[in-house]
Amino acid sequence: MSNTKTQEVEKALLEAKPTLVEFYTSGETHSEETLPVVAELKTKVSGKANVITVDTATNEELVKKYHIHSVPTWIIFSDGQEAWRTGGRLPLKELEDMVNRFV
Repeated sequence: MSNTKTQEVEKALLEAKPTLVEFYTSGETHSEETLPVVAELKTKVSGKANVITVDTATNEELVKKYHIHSVPTWIIFSDGQEAWRTGGRLPLKELEDMVNRFV
C-alpha cells in the first residue's frame, strides 16, 4: 500500500517538469543540514521543477525502490526516469544548476 509520500513522488514523475528527490533521515546531522537548502531550492525553481524530500525512516518502500544506501541522496527524474544521482551535502547553487539542466 502506497503512503502519501510515495503517492507524491509518483504523481510528480508523471508531470512534464523534472523532479528532484532528496532522500534524508530525520535526526541525522548531515541530512538535517540539507533541509534549509532544499526549502530555498523549492522557492528558486518553483513552477519549473518539483522538489520533494523523502525521510528514509518513514518511507521504506521508496528507499527499496530507488536503492538508497546513504543519506542524503539526490535523484533528478526527467520524463519519469532517473537522469542524475549523487550523494552528500551539496550547495544550493550546484543543486539549482543541476535542476536547471533538465528544465
